[in-house]
Amino acid sequence: MVIMELRKPFLLGCCLVLALGCCCVPSARAYLNVAHMVNTDKALNWAVDTQGANAVEMDLVFEADRPTKFQHGGICDCSCYFAQQLFFQIFSQTLVPLDSSNVCSPLSFSCAASSDATTQLNLVATKKTVALVYIDSKIDKISGVAGNEVIMRLIGSRAWVLLRTALLEKGYNGKLLVGVPEAKYWPYLHALLTSAQRDPSPTAKAFLAAKRLMLTIDGDSYNSVVPKLKEFKANNMTVVYSRGISACAPQISYFDDIKKAVAEGIFNEILIWTLDRSSSMTDYINAGVTGIVTNKPIIGYNTARKQDMFTKRTPEDVLPATPVCSGALSGGGVWGGDYCSGCDCNYVNKGLFKRSGCAISEPPPANTACKCIYRGAWTCGGEVVPCSDSTSPFCKSPGYDKNTCQQGRGDCDGY
Repeated sequence: MVIMELRKPFLLGCCLVLALGCCCVPSARAYLNVAHMVNTDKALNWAVDTQGANAVEMDLVFEADRPTKFQHGGICDCSCYFAQQLFFQIFSQTLVPLDSSNVCSPLSFSCAASSDATTQLNLVATKKTVALVYIDSKIDKISGVAGNEVIMRLIGSRAWVLLRTALLEKGYNGKLLVGVPEAKYWPYLHALLTSAQRDPSPTAKAFLAAKRLMLTIDGDSYNSVVPKLKEFKANNMTVVYSRGISACAPQISYFDDIKKAVAEGIFNEILIWTLDRSSSMTDYINAGVTGIVTNKPIIGYNTARKQDMFTKRTPEDVLPATPVCSGALSGGGVWGGDYCSGCDCNYVNKGLFKRSGCAISEPPPANTACKCIYRGAWTCGGEVVPCSDSTSPFCKSPGYDKNTCQQGRGDCDGY
């Protein structure tokens, strides 16, 4: 967002330009690279330790009136990615390797992957580079909860106790964002906040004093969400605007909502979910988001670096440790060059009578190549690999052309 209470990296000159109705790009901006759906220890370790995530999103599930585990359940982004994989393998009769840069890989492409809530939160507390824990409260999955304010308040208060004892008291020093899908579930958030404010423990008092507890409503219309969040804001609460949809529906846009949220000037963070392409991430960063929820945190990490955006961790601004890159160049940089910068490819449809395929949309770093891979369902991706000819000018100075693509020995039928 352009003006926020807790983020101060924007230049005064930039703000003056904005006041005149122009636009500018800040010299450096704090950024949250939020790994989506890290509901198991394997997914959490993968995202934070190897993929550059400095924030995590987890789905809190309730059994009866108690928070018990983290699990997405039902249909999730992994359903879409698995279907794409299966579609391509059936119709091309080609075995496609699983995308190791996708959180669905450590989740074994299962929406039902889960972990005990206390154990998982204890593990998060050991991750000292995590700036934000985003709790997606699956309150809407509880039978009979809609319209039952008593139950919502009960589980809200119990959710706070879980978060305080399993996360905060175990040494977590980042921020905590708790969300519900629709405005009608606001009593849950109100009860969680009230329980936190009345909590006599020194941990709770210090956490609230530092304004590290944040609230959001992330699945409802702009006009339904904002009035409720303004109520919390009026009571000196830290609020976040978060909006999005499954990565399986990339054609749906929320640019208008994001721009309105920026203009409101009341949100401490503005998040968009779930984006997996660098080009889309860049577009929303330019629109004013301060963080992106993604199934591919390595892409978010690299995009933020290219935008000169730095990650935020209380109390200091820090960059996460350089991640171990996915793909052929993983671990050690033996091929030289800044290979963690990645590359990307788009699918190009040339019509019924011409062969369609992939083309480079984001070139690899110097002295490396981009292997374009058809992922199925008319989508392509890219992996940084060694050049087929290290002496070629298309290896030394890669671009968007077919010659550069051929250095990666991948699908170049989009040219």
